[in-house]
Amino acid sequence: MRIINKAALVAAAFAPLVMISSPANAVGAGAAAFTGDVTLPTFPCTGSGCTASFTASLAAGVGVSDGPAVAVVTGLSAKVTYSETCAGGQAVAGSATGTATLTGTNVVGSLLPLTAPFKWDRVGLVAVIQPNGSPSVVGAAVFVPQGGLPTCTGGSVTATVAGAAALVG
Repeated sequence: MRIINKAALVAAAFAPLVMISSPANAVGAGAAAFTGDVTLPTFPCTGSGCTASFTASLAAGVGVSDGPAVAVVTGLSAKVTYSETCAGGQAVAGSATGTATLTGTNVVGSLLPLTAPFKWDRVGLVAVIQPNGSPSVVGAAVFVPQGGLPTCTGGSVTATVAGAAALVG
C-alpha cells in the first residue's frame, strides 16, 4: 500500500507541472493524475482480443483549449486491449492500446467529456503511456498487482494503477 500512496503523491505532484509547462493557447492541453483498480480477466493473455475496463476511483486535473474552453477533470475511465509476456513463470511485461475518457466540469466552453487514444508498455511495475492518435496522451503509471506479482498459470489479475498523464492537442 505504501508504494501506491507514494505513486499517487508523485502523480499528483507531476500533473500540475505538466500543465504549467504546456503553452496556454495549445489546443486541448492539460494534465490529470489518477488512481484506481483494473481487472485483467484473462491472465496472461498472449494473443490479441483480451479486453479490460478501468475506472479511476480518484482523478484530478485541468484542461484548456483555444475554443476557448477550460475544464476541471474529476473522472477518468478507459477501455483497453492488452497482452502480457511471461518469462520464468512471471508476467514481466505487458502492453495495451485503448481509449481514455475524461469527464468533469466545464468552467468555460465545453471541453469535456473528451476521449483520447493511447497505448502503454509496461515492464515490471512501471507503465509508460504513449501517444496513439490525436489528441495525444503521454505519461506514466505504476501497475501494482494485488497479492504480489502474478504468475503465468492462468486466471485473472486485479491491479491498482496510479499515474499521471498529459493531454496535448
